[in-house]
Order: sequence, then C-alpha cells, then structure tokens
Amino acid sequence: MKKLTFLLLLVFCLLTACGENAPEEPVVCVPPEECFLCAGTWERNNVGIISLNTFEIAEVEINRYDPKGALIGERAGVFSMRSRQLGEDGAYVLMYVDPDRGHASLTLAPGSDQRADRHKAAGFLCADCLEKILPEGEKEELGFGAIDLATGEIRTFDRQLLGFGVGDFYVHCDWEEKGTGLDLLIFYDPVRY
Repeated sequence: MKKLTFLLLLVFCLLTACGENAPEEPVVCVPPEECFLCAGTWERNNVGIISLNTFEIAEVEINRYDPKGALIGERAGVFSMRSRQLGEDGAYVLMYVDPDRGHASLTLAPGSDQRADRHKAAGFLCADCLEKILPEGEKEELGFGAIDLATGEIRTFDRQLLGFGVGDFYVHCDWEEKGTGLDLLIFYDPVRY
C-alpha cells in the first residue's frame, strides 16, 4: 500500500509540477529579414495606432499622400472622420482628422488588445525588436501603441503617460478614470529650427 501511495503521489507531482506553474513556452521570433520593423519601408511622415498583437495599423493621415506616395502640399478643405478595427476583435479606433490644421482627435477602445502578448508579437518581430518594444520580465504592457510611419519607431502606451512625442508628432493621452478607453489628441509638431 505504501508503494502504491508513493507512486500515486509521484505521478501527481509530475503531472502538476509539484504545485509550480508549468514552464512557459519559449518565445520564437522571426528572423530579421522577416521582421515587421526591420524589413518595413517607412516613408510616410504620419503616426499610426498599432496593435502589438496583430501589427495592424490605423494610420492617422495628418500629412496626405497621393497613390504614388508623394506628399500633397495643398489644402484639403475638409476634415475627415474614419474608424478602424485592428484585427478581428482588437483595438477600435475612431478618428477625426483635420489635415489643414495638422491635428487629429481619436477615441480608442482596446478590445482584445488590452494586454500585449509576447508570443503573438514574436510572430512579427525579430528578437532585438521584441526586446526593445516588449522586454521580457517587464510589467505587462497594453496591446497597442503609436508608430512613427517615417521611421518605424513604436511607442507603447502606458496609463501613467499623459503625453509623448513620436517623430514629428505630439500625442496627448486622456485615459478613462475607470475603464480601458483612451482619448488622444495628436498634433503635427515638427522641429522649427
């Protein structure tokens, strides 16, 4: 009976790892030549909202470009309203953009992008870029950020941030007091001198 009890206890310990969490799956990144950031072509001087889980982007088109990629240097004469869902149930972005005045107002609901998933992000990033954006062992990051579409630089959002610069843009953050929503004001703010 003692042998049977010992064997059952041993099997139980092995199956449950003796009360410890089972080891986490290793994060497998793509090679640099397939990395979303390293292999990307960054030519538009705009900012976008990016899902860090699907790497879909909602471009905030403050600077307008024609289909060939040339900057349109004349007044639009209109202000636009657009919305974009990042992924099947990811962040929802509602944008009001006034290109003539160089600013935009956004409302963001994170959906399934409330938390960044390193395993999902690794499917789009090389190891260096993953560590730069979502460092291992750091606090859990929100699953969306701002991307400079001229350089590919990504700035993750943090509830402690009230504003930050990314490329030629300033992003002001107004977080919901209770909840996960976020309102943004984005200004085109290039260096003057």
